[in-house]
Amino acid sequence: MLCASFKESLYSTPYLTTQPRKKKQTLNSTIQPMREVQLFQIVTWLITLRFTSSSTSVFASKSNLTTTLSLPTCDTPLKYTPLPNSFTLAEYSNARSACIAECNDSGHCCTKGLGGCQKVPCASGCHIAFFSDSLDKCKQQCDIANEPGCDYTWKHEQIGYAGFNPSWKHGIGVKKCVSSGTCGCPDGNGSNWGNDCKADACAKGCEIAHSQSLQDLFYNGEDIINDPREN
Repeated sequence: MLCASFKESLYSTPYLTTQPRKKKQTLNSTIQPMREVQLFQIVTWLITLRFTSSSTSVFASKSNLTTTLSLPTCDTPLKYTPLPNSFTLAEYSNARSACIAECNDSGHCCTKGLGGCQKVPCASGCHIAFFSDSLDKCKQQCDIANEPGCDYTWKHEQIGYAGFNPSWKHGIGVKKCVSSGTCGCPDGNGSNWGNDCKADACAKGCEIAHSQSLQDLFYNGEDIINDPREN
């Protein structure tokens, strides 16, 4: 009786049947296939419900994980942050070129990091000013640069390939015993130095770099570094 009651209630449920109940005399011929179809529908519905619930939970878990980790997407460009207290070779080149132009206007004809008379030129004073803390520090380094000898190197490892120091290919910042034509001066038998063979030529570069129009580009301190990722 219990099975008969369940069977009767099963067939009388509206959402489990797609056709009106047939007359009693035809029920015996159709009851078996109908029961199989309806049981299949019930099982399918239960599986679908279970799968949907599980999928929703998994999706929610993945969403929470993504939110927690803040994972970047392909649509989010990576933001580059320069190294602190750093410069690019372009910034150095622009600053030094502007300073050298002022040196040349002041009677110092060298355009490269080369000198004669065992002295460094005004152009080298521009280089020293870029890495100095102050005007006084710049001039003190110039005194060191002008000490007897034909080679001088200071901070050139950071800018050696910027194009201002031809001798850097030999690991030397400034060669101080070359002809005037080699350093960029008009060649007058190798001795047309203008003011660049004087002891104060380097200090003049420090002063030019400290002028109101250029000082914002110079005196960055000895700790400033070249950021190779920006070059």
